[in-house]
Amino acid sequence: MFDGLKDFGGGWPSSSSSDDDGKHPTTTSNNHHPDSQRHTSDNEDEDMLGLDVWPGALALCNYISKTPQIVYNKTTLELGAGIALPAFLAAKLHATPPVICSDYQQAVVDFYPSNAALNDLENHIQGQRIDWVDISNSKTNKNNINNSLLQQQYQVLLAADVMYEEKFALPLLDTIETLLHPTQGILLLSHQSRRAIVMDPELGIPRIDDQDRPFMAFVRLMEERGMVVRVLGESPAPPGFPGPMRVMGIGMSGGGEVIEKLPAWDSVDWEGFVTGVI
Repeated sequence: MFDGLKDFGGGWPSSSSSDDDGKHPTTTSNNHHPDSQRHTSDNEDEDMLGLDVWPGALALCNYISKTPQIVYNKTTLELGAGIALPAFLAAKLHATPPVICSDYQQAVVDFYPSNAALNDLENHIQGQRIDWVDISNSKTNKNNINNSLLQQQYQVLLAADVMYEEKFALPLLDTIETLLHPTQGILLLSHQSRRAIVMDPELGIPRIDDQDRPFMAFVRLMEERGMVVRVLGESPAPPGFPGPMRVMGIGMSGGGEVIEKLPAWDSVDWEGFVTGVI
């Protein structure tokens, strides 16, 4: 299914040149995550890593390719899409057009039309700049959101490795609640665990945190709001990327039956998978 998608290369480190065995906890360094400077840089041109393909997107595509019925004929939007590989795959698998590819960086959004043309998806893909903070601030009154695409409620939301800073947990959750259909909606989310380097208060030296705090904060908020959260599967770290990968199905409080029916995700053979895709 991936062979038909064009111009999605880059981003994957060479496992043969890395000493990392995939067992060490990753850190939240701002230098190696595709969305690291999102919402933090005044110059959007400084960070074009969002135009790379990253493991979270591949994991989500792996799941979608095995369960195409989830997106077939469904209204679909990808959050924090970057290169938007999952959204493009959903479009190829006949999600209801147009599939919305959203990102904070306008320079990334501007890339979607040319990539859609390369993949014969001109009428199936639409780019949209979305700032989660803006939606969070307007959540109490959707009429304040001046865009018809953002006043819809989608049957499928896609999010690949978007929760890496705790301060975005609430805006992201508010965005999901605004855009996800309350009973039929499915959020498919992939997340690679990462733990930050923190200062030990007793020893006064740096150490690896004992928790993936941004993601734990996000899960805690979802549970507090009564959302249905289900881990569909977990895979060991891909080569060169420490930290296990999870794929999750998430729904609103009224959508528990839909989430419980989602198929499980099998672990990925990353070496063979990456070789066949990129």
